[in-house]
Amino acid sequence: MNNEEYEYLKEIINDGLRLNMPREARFILLGRIINALERSELTSVEAEELEKMLELGSRNEYREALSFSILGNLEGSIP
Repeated sequence: MNNEEYEYLKEIINDGLRLNMPREARFILLGRIINALERSELTSVEAEELEKMLELGSRNEYREALSFSILGNLEGSIP
């Protein structure tokens, strides 16, 4: 796999955490991770590690936001 993408995203996350990046920025980075995974620039193991680094909590805590970001507002659950 393209280890450059992993290292690049890892550096961005570490810098962001050090600078107290807002939760919204973490979700944007999560989208970048998912996009890189879809383009096969990350392995699923790398993507999962990066996602954990974002410190968003358990996936159950942000499942609705993640679903909306991937699928759109299909069920009208988010205004």
